[in-house]
Amino acid sequence: MVHELARIVGTSCLYDRDRTLRIWDPNSGTMLRILEGHGAEVVCVAVLADGYRLVSGSVDSTLCVWDTITGACLAVLEGHTDAVEGIVVYTNGVHEGLVISASSDQTLRIWDIDTMSCLRILSGHTAEVSAVAIITSCQVVSASSDHSLRVWAVGTGSCLQELKGHTADVSCIAVQPNGWIVSGSADYTLRVRCINNNC
Repeated sequence: MVHELARIVGTSCLYDRDRTLRIWDPNSGTMLRILEGHGAEVVCVAVLADGYRLVSGSVDSTLCVWDTITGACLAVLEGHTDAVEGIVVYTNGVHEGLVISASSDQTLRIWDIDTMSCLRILSGHTAEVSAVAIITSCQVVSASSDHSLRVWAVGTGSCLQELKGHTADVSCIAVQPNGWIVSGSADYTLRVRCINNNC
């Protein structure tokens, strides 16, 4: 299965089960470069705030940071012990180079892409963490196969709230600008929740 990422400064990125990412010119249909380095299927990708670097997550349990202009792998981020299932780029006006990854090892990790280091490990889920999304400039929400969502404080790594209600794996989440959180589950339902007073 081929996945498309949003535009990267006028180009598109496709990633696939062949362990590669491919950068394309969407206007001409020309493939510009192939990014190789992962040891297993690439599962998720996010573009950094500068628009030229991206981070990919793989079943090989690593994240790779790429320069999309040269195709070079700038760093391999190691620490997860199972597949990386989701990535979001986090900016708060102070840090522009933070990435949060969700993994089948039941944790999330906060990475500083400028120093290529792990700042914090978020632990609390009791099964695979399948997705992560940004709520505010200081909070994120994660979804898990333990049937729950958790709201985290990025600054401290503490779990602020556990959201229950689903009766099967929660596989995806979306956060609306007004604070509404929508979660999708293998229990065949969507749940819409508000955790902020402005909803």
